[in-house]
Amino acid sequence: MTTTESKSSGSTSSLGCRICYEDGTSEELIEPCECSGTLGLIHASCLERWLSTWNTDRCEICKYGFAVERRNKPLPQSFWQWWRTRGVYGPQGVTGDAICLVVLTPLCFATTYLCGVGVTAYSRLGFWEGTGLAVLCCMLVATYFLWFFVTIRFHYKSWRQWCKRNQDVKLLVKCKLSEEERKESKKNEDEDRDGQDSEIAQRNYGFGRVFLWLNFSFAPDTEPVYNFHQQTTFV
Repeated sequence: MTTTESKSSGSTSSLGCRICYEDGTSEELIEPCECSGTLGLIHASCLERWLSTWNTDRCEICKYGFAVERRNKPLPQSFWQWWRTRGVYGPQGVTGDAICLVVLTPLCFATTYLCGVGVTAYSRLGFWEGTGLAVLCCMLVATYFLWFFVTIRFHYKSWRQWCKRNQDVKLLVKCKLSEEERKESKKNEDEDRDGQDSEIAQRNYGFGRVFLWLNFSFAPDTEPVYNFHQQTTFV
């Protein structure tokens, strides 16, 4: 092996991913953004993992926007990872709520049963005793189910927020786009946006026709009718 070949081989082997610092033997190194030199080389899997962890689609150095596709994790995997998260977006107070659920659920059913027996017994003695006990039973059951609904809703929103911030990221384009390709991509995005705007305009035009037919707008040959608040404002 000559000296030039050894230097070339050494320089090639020294290049590595800027995240895991491994070379391109196990996975091909790509240049997906505007970063140059050793900072521009990265593994696609490392980049996808980094974008998923930091919940972004841009390079932290050159601010280049990557073309990515985000997908939610499978339900068992997302729930298990959320359960093991120890942070702001992890489960908050689940242990305490579980203990309250175990303690309050039997008490609620036992109280409901005893109140039902009491209502049956007191209804023979008088109207107000049985009615008051029935109202108390309904209030206890309503309070329990209200607490149960609020607790489940809180933890569900926490889990959904975690899922939104920890989606699986798939890199669609593994090399940076040229200027022509970027212009073409922007042109396609503008055409899609114009199509959506025209569709919304047509929909609003249809609603406007309906409002005109229902006489919700002013006719050109009639005087506008103001409400009481507008009349007092003019005065």
